[in-house]
Amino acid sequence: MVLKGVDANYTLLMEDLGLKWWDQNDQEIVDIFSFFRLKGFECFRVRIWVGDVGPSKLLYASEIIKRACENGFKIQPTFFLSDCWADLYKQPEPRDWATTSFQDKLRLIRTYMSKVMSKLSSFEDKCVYYQIGNEIDYGLCGIFASD
Repeated sequence: MVLKGVDANYTLLMEDLGLKWWDQNDQEIVDIFSFFRLKGFECFRVRIWVGDVGPSKLLYASEIIKRACENGFKIQPTFFLSDCWADLYKQPEPRDWATTSFQDKLRLIRTYMSKVMSKLSSFEDKCVYYQIGNEIDYGLCGIFASD
């Protein structure tokens, strides 16, 4: 399945700051979610960092998912297993997990993922792809192949 997707995770934060979007005809875009749908986008990639409150964390991500679903998007939740940016060159574990053993980290991941999946359960039929980690070629959650 191939879907035309968008990653616009800061839209709610930008709306809260009073920022506005404009189209190529200098017309204000009232709802960026419906604008993307009208442009043919079908899937919304939602970044989910470890934690409940703050941009890209569970409650914020849930609101993004809700808005995207209300506008007819399929969802691609992306579970970073970090509480901040993770990419090809860095895969930091959440700060609160930094001193835990490997086995304890596995338990924390299981507990966290269960909580997230429970929160997303009402959107389950809209989730078409699930992504674990972000650019995890060499590591995930503070653990690297070279360790």
